[in-house]
Amino acid sequence: MLTEKQFLFLREVTLQLHHAVNAIDTFKSLQSQQARPLWLFKALDEFTDHAARVATIFWPVKDKYQDRGSELRAVVGLADDNPLRSKLLRNRLQHFDERLDDWLDKPQHEAHPGDLCIDCKVTFNGKRIYGVREFDTQDMTFVFQGERFPIAPVEAAVRSLIEKIEGLPPHPLGILKLA
Repeated sequence: MLTEKQFLFLREVTLQLHHAVNAIDTFKSLQSQQARPLWLFKALDEFTDHAARVATIFWPVKDKYQDRGSELRAVVGLADDNPLRSKLLRNRLQHFDERLDDWLDKPQHEAHPGDLCIDCKVTFNGKRIYGVREFDTQDMTFVFQGERFPIAPVEAAVRSLIEKIEGLPPHPLGILKLA
């Protein structure tokens, strides 16, 4: 049986996972409605934020909490190569101010000032250049300043983890299934 601590952390994970699913489902709904890019990127930011909260519980940054993360990963059978673990996109977005400064310093033939671009393909002298934030709907990839971050594997990991956690036996404090 789960300890009280494990239950409480997994309850928070479940909540964050459901928020992430809600955000990506909102994105897909807005996408089908051809909503403004502003709203699409808002949903993507929310998805990324909630997935990042899950990642920090399972893969804490500080040494002090490493045992807790390892213990929780073992409880749900979460491998270290899980797509949720990647912090690259989250870190880039969290340090947006620095990234924007650096981006604006790039020459015109390497970057364009466009932002919140959906399926954008800007070229300069025959070479593909990127805006600040782009999204490629064909392969569900967030493109941040030219770096590609596939969203589909993270979404699949989120949905799979919900099933694993909600399939755990009940605890005296309650069940982990939220839906």
